[in-house]
Amino acid sequence: ALPISALELRSHRARDAVTWLARCAWVPVPALLCAHVLLPESPLSAAKVPWAMLARHEGALRQSRTLVLANSVAHAVNWSTGRTDMVILGDPSEFDNELGNAAEQSRLVPHARLEAAMGDWIERGAVAMVVDAGTAEAVAKAHREWVLEQETVRDLGVLVLAKPAR
Repeated sequence: ALPISALELRSHRARDAVTWLARCAWVPVPALLCAHVLLPESPLSAAKVPWAMLARHEGALRQSRTLVLANSVAHAVNWSTGRTDMVILGDPSEFDNELGNAAEQSRLVPHARLEAAMGDWIERGAVAMVVDAGTAEAVAKAHREWVLEQETVRDLGVLVLAKPAR
């Protein structure tokens, strides 16, 4: 607070409005320079800042036949992969207008139907999931033999599944 106070005091000694305004503009600069130290990224939810995790799995997310997403990361995955053919798992939330259409209902899968849908998806090809960590762990445990990639960071999980080639 001391450097800010010193800057404020200096601004009050200005003799004209332009000098006063220029000096006042510098008052928040020391606090802004320290913000990255004062507000670390670690307490943030991985679902709110998924970029590093998505970059690590970008190839699998782009190439999978079926892309299953939690609504909280759907926009981020769409942005990083360019895919729009995603399946939303659970609550449609902000997608309720689009997924409310009869033609789009197949893209919304409630948690209760996940196991049944997983069998259909895996028959068609690789399945990539970006969902909450608990769901990713449960699916990986149930289908251990199909897991190709798995990563969990705090509250977010990425899971890639495919049947082995025969």
